[in-house]
Amino acid sequence: MAFNGRSCVYIKYIFIMMLASDANKWAIRVKYPFVGDKVNGMERRNVFKFKQQQKRKFPSFHEVMGPILTVSQLFGYLPSCGVLERNCNNVYFKWTSIRVIYTIFFLCLGTFEVILMIIKAVENGFSLIQVELIMFYGFAVARAYIFFYLATKWKEIVVFWYDKERPFLYEPYTMSRFSLSIKVYLIGFIFFIFYLIEHLMFIGMELHDNNYQLTYCNVTSLSFLNNYMRRERPHLYDILPYYWWIFPFFQWSITLMAFGWNFVDYFIITISLGLSTRFNQLNRRLKYAKSSQINRKFWLDMRVHYTNLVDLLHFIDRKIALLILISMLQNLFLIATKVFEAIRYADRPFLINHIYFYFYLCFMIFRTLVLLYTCSNIQMEAQYPLIAIRNAPSACWGDDQKRLMDLISFENISLTGCGFFFITRQLILSMTGTIVTFELVLLDRGTRENNTEYTLQSLTVLFEASKCGWEHQTKVFYLTSYPHIFHHIKYSPVIGFIAKVMSYLITITWAYRDLFIINISLAFTAAFRQINTELRASKGCGMMPDYYWKYRTTYSELRKLVNDFDDSINRIAMLAIGKNTFIICAHLFKSLYFKGSAMDITYFWFSNLSLIIRTFVLGTIASDLHEESKEPLKIFRAIPRTGWCTEVSIFNHEVMTDTIAFTGMKQFSITRKVLLSITAKIITYEIFLIQLKPNAGNIDDAEDICKM
Repeated sequence: MAFNGRSCVYIKYIFIMMLASDANKWAIRVKYPFVGDKVNGMERRNVFKFKQQQKRKFPSFHEVMGPILTVSQLFGYLPSCGVLERNCNNVYFKWTSIRVIYTIFFLCLGTFEVILMIIKAVENGFSLIQVELIMFYGFAVARAYIFFYLATKWKEIVVFWYDKERPFLYEPYTMSRFSLSIKVYLIGFIFFIFYLIEHLMFIGMELHDNNYQLTYCNVTSLSFLNNYMRRERPHLYDILPYYWWIFPFFQWSITLMAFGWNFVDYFIITISLGLSTRFNQLNRRLKYAKSSQINRKFWLDMRVHYTNLVDLLHFIDRKIALLILISMLQNLFLIATKVFEAIRYADRPFLINHIYFYFYLCFMIFRTLVLLYTCSNIQMEAQYPLIAIRNAPSACWGDDQKRLMDLISFENISLTGCGFFFITRQLILSMTGTIVTFELVLLDRGTRENNTEYTLQSLTVLFEASKCGWEHQTKVFYLTSYPHIFHHIKYSPVIGFIAKVMSYLITITWAYRDLFIINISLAFTAAFRQINTELRASKGCGMMPDYYWKYRTTYSELRKLVNDFDDSINRIAMLAIGKNTFIICAHLFKSLYFKGSAMDITYFWFSNLSLIIRTFVLGTIASDLHEESKEPLKIFRAIPRTGWCTEVSIFNHEVMTDTIAFTGMKQFSITRKVLLSITAKIITYEIFLIQLKPNAGNIDDAEDICKM
């Protein structure tokens, strides 16, 4: 390559500028002006190119929350200013802003209503409906005050959040197929549509009932609007005269409260999605990192970024823990009371009341489950790095990996309700069990459960039908077996035969589901037992690190295979354990009152005992997988000091801290401890029900098959 004179000047200029101090660079640019302009242009282009490469790939949490908070401020929640600004440092709170004054006005209005409702309840006595209304209004006002407090601290929250999440907005971090924005806005859209439907149905139902009352009772002294307000706000019109212009204020206040009830759950969901998404990004980097990239610097970055996320989680939890506690209390209380109303007051005067009630109940349960599921995902995502650490080669093992492993293993990484509970998958199961138990206690004790052992059931029904002296025993058989079908449609032997075939298929599927889980558990238990058998051959001896590395790798691959299978069948396991436990509880409850013929008693106890035995075998064999996976710990304890090495330490920590077992939708692991807990719950449940047993009477005494 040929160099001319100007090229040499350029090269000379660059070397001089590299070696010169900042004070002398200005004089050099004056001496070589044409070169300086060109090189300065090159520097500016390089800086621009670097900035383009470092441009953020993903929006920050503050940017995602901006449109959501703008909508919430229309309803008086989180009245912070600057929420749509790209820079989170531009967020501020101003006491004299219109949004703050608007929020304070309706806060005072809501507080005034709650006080009047409590005074009226004290004077007239408390009832379930009054307690439910006070809880609804009281929690709504409490939520509004908490959101107002969060608005004063919102800048502190988003600045701290951005500081901790900053590395996750750039490469090499990636996002899953659905970004944080898509998930947050999609859930928000669904919740808002359901909220509008529910609230419009509520207003329509109240207007319909108000019109019916005026028409049926022939009320002429009150106008439609006056009567409506007195029905909806009786606590107000005990002290206030009726004015039509008051109606919009209080009607809008209940709209704000209803929105706040939905918004608090959605707000917690968005917080959970923001945190779990960052943990998921870290997990994706661990999962897809190339072997050439995994070194000590890599693990240092992982530990620092993971620690930042844990600090962010604890910081946010301190800010919204009370909000979570109030939301959980209200949701659990209202679900329980609505289930009680659904059972106790099944008959409602109009179709619109039925539709609204069950839509309201289903939407409330759906929203609570989404809330619990998204919050528990934080804990699930936070546990994944343990797998990556255990699969890493020992050559890269260092203090950062050990510190990260200890942090994940011994820290409660989840949102809490003021420290009273941690939102995990186990909490979902616990809340569901509480509600189901509550429902079982309230169920009509006269309700007959559908029998499941169809062979004995068929013989029992045919035996009873033959005593009636009916000519067409097949018709009696089908009518007795499926009264819930022929109550709605005309009897047909073809329909009866199809129903009987479907019943047999359902029974076979039920048994096959348990057998399927048993067989898979036996296969994996045998694989772990084979590893343990080979490890026992060297028990008490010091082996080379490669020996333990081979079995640790096999153990990790087998654990990964168990997790993959569990991801596919955990819903089946949940259904099997849940249904079996529920039917056992129902049958044991029925056994306290059951009377009948010898064939009835034979069928009942055979069905009950066979189900108990099958469930016991299923739980025992499935829990053997977990027991066998812990056996290497006994072998490691016998290794002499001279034989202890890094590979053994990693292997020992993996076996000690990891739970290898099939789960029920990640809400519980099928272990011996869980089986003992289920047994204790069933016994406690039955002892409680014994206390409710009447001294005389029988739920089956009133039944006479011949009356059909």
